[in-house]
Amino acid sequence: MIHAFFLITALWTAAQTPADPVALPAPADADADGDGFVDTTQQPGPGAPATVSPTTTTPEAPPEAPSEAPPDAAPAGDIVAPVVPSPAPTPGFPPPTPEQRGVLVRPQASPSLAPPASSSLSSPADYLAWYAVDYAALAVAGGLFAASSLAELTPAPALLGPRFDLDKPDLAVLFDPRLDGVIGRPLVREKVPTAAVVAGGVTVLAGTALVDLMAGGDAPRTHALVVGGAEALLGTAVLTEALKLSFGRLRPDFRERWLRAACGGNVAAADGLDCRGVDDGFVVSRADVLDGMRSFPSGHTSASFAVLTFSTLAIGSRWIWSDDALARAPAWAPPLATLAVGTLAAGAGFTAASRLSDGRHHAEDVVVGAALGTALGASSWLLYFDARGRVRTRWPVRVVPTTTMSVSGAAPALAVTGSLP
Repeated sequence: MIHAFFLITALWTAAQTPADPVALPAPADADADGDGFVDTTQQPGPGAPATVSPTTTTPEAPPEAPSEAPPDAAPAGDIVAPVVPSPAPTPGFPPPTPEQRGVLVRPQASPSLAPPASSSLSSPADYLAWYAVDYAALAVAGGLFAASSLAELTPAPALLGPRFDLDKPDLAVLFDPRLDGVIGRPLVREKVPTAAVVAGGVTVLAGTALVDLMAGGDAPRTHALVVGGAEALLGTAVLTEALKLSFGRLRPDFRERWLRAACGGNVAAADGLDCRGVDDGFVVSRADVLDGMRSFPSGHTSASFAVLTFSTLAIGSRWIWSDDALARAPAWAPPLATLAVGTLAAGAGFTAASRLSDGRHHAEDVVVGAALGTALGASSWLLYFDARGRVRTRWPVRVVPTTTMSVSGAAPALAVTGSLP
C-alpha cells in the first residue's frame, strides 16, 4: 500500500510539471524564402493543430541614425498646448490664431501693452501726458489758496466756542470774564510767522528732492517727489483754510484784536467802548480781525506736519528702511538721515507748541491740525509711491482688438487694459 501511494503521488506530480519543449530538426526546404534564416513556423496539416516552435529567432535591426527634430518642434521649457481640430471659420470673422488652435505657444511679453517704466519719461511731453491731471490740481489748489488768503472772506458763525457778529458787536459777550481764557489772551508777536512756515516747507521739500536726485540720479522719482510734495503742502493749506472758514472759531487773542481794530476805526464799534487801554498807536486791520475768527484748525501745525510726514517717507525710503538702498548707501548715510528726520520732527513740534504759547490757537486746534497734516502728507506720498518707496507706474486706458473662441469659431471682441493716471 505504501509503495502504491508513492507511485500515485509521483505520477500526479509529473502530470502537473510542464514538459520541456523539444526542438525538432528543420526540414531541408525550411528556408523557403532564401533569406538565410530557418522558418520555424510550420503549416499544420489537415486536422492538426498549429504549433510554433519556441526556438524562433529574430534578426537584430541595425541601429537607426538619430533623426533631426522637425522645424516646429517645441524646445525644452516651452509650453505646448494640446492640438485640437480647428473649428470651421464663421463667415465674416477672421480665422482663429495659432494660439487659439492649440499649436506651439511661446509665452512672451507684449511690448505694446506693457506699462512703461519710470525711466521712459524722458521728455516734457511724456510728463505732461502722464501728470496733466496733477498739474491741473496743483494750479487749482494754488489759486484757491491765494484767493482765500488774500480776499477778506468772513468766516461762518462759530461752530465751536462763543459767537461774535462784526456788524453787531455785543460787548457783553466780548468782555465776559468767563471767556478770559477763551478769547481774552493778549495779542503778541508770533514766534513762527506764516511766511516762515511757507518758506521752510518749500525749502525742506525741494532740498529732499535735490538730495534724492544727487544720490540716485532717478529723474522720474525726483519729479514725483516735487509734485507729491507740492500737493501735500498746497492740499493741506486749502483744506485747512476751508475748515477755518466753516467753523469760524475765535482765536484766544480775539478780544484785543477786535478792540484795537474798533478803536482804530477799521471795524464797527459799539456804544460805550473804552479805548484808553489800547491808545499806544498799535492798530489792527480788519483782515487781522477776520483772521482772528479762523482758529480751528491750526494752519501752521497742519502744514508743518504735512511736510514732516512727506519728507520722512521720502528720506526713509531712500536711506533708512529700504533694504535695496541700505545695500548701496555708505555707512554714515542712515544715521545722518535719521538725524534729519529728527530735526524735522523737532521743527514741526516747535511750531505746534508756539501756536499755543503765542495765544494763536486752542489745544484742540493744534491736535486736529497735526492729525490733518499727517494724514494728507501720507496720502500724497501714497499717491505717487508704493509702500517700498517705488514710483507708481502710470499708463493710460487702451482699447485693443482681440478674439474670443467659442464652439462655433472665433469672434471679434474688445479688451480694455490699463488704468487712469
